[in-house]
Order: sequence, then C-alpha cells, then structure tokens
Amino acid sequence: MKAAIICLLFIFAVVLTQTNAACTPGTREGVGWFPFCPLNPMECHRHCLSLNNGYTSGACNWADCTCKC
Repeated sequence: MKAAIICLLFIFAVVLTQTNAACTPGTREGVGWFPFCPLNPMECHRHCLSLNNGYTSGACNWADCTCKC
C-alpha cells in the first residue's frame, strides 16, 4: 500500500513538472531529474541546448532537465 502511494506521488510530480517545463530559451534556472542531467542551475541551459541542438518545442523536457523561467 505504501509503495502504491509513493508511486502515485511520483507520477503526479512528473506530470506536474512536465506541464511546467516550458521555458523561454535562454533561461538558466533548473534542476536535474535523471542521470546526466546537471544539478547545477547554471548548467541547465547549456544542457538543454546540447539536446538535439536546442530546446524541444522551445522548452526542456522533464526527462532531460526541468527549466524554470
């Protein structure tokens, strides 16, 4: 039961993050979610630009890096 609750909370957090992931290219605030995603906010923008030569749909995907404006 406890595992199910934790799983639901994680899914909710991922969905919430995904909807708030849109940001103007050039923003440098952010936090990493998955391995190889930089935890340093200053590196988030550079990391986003390194993916497919730029932001996906003008934003960083939650699976790569969450950028906040």
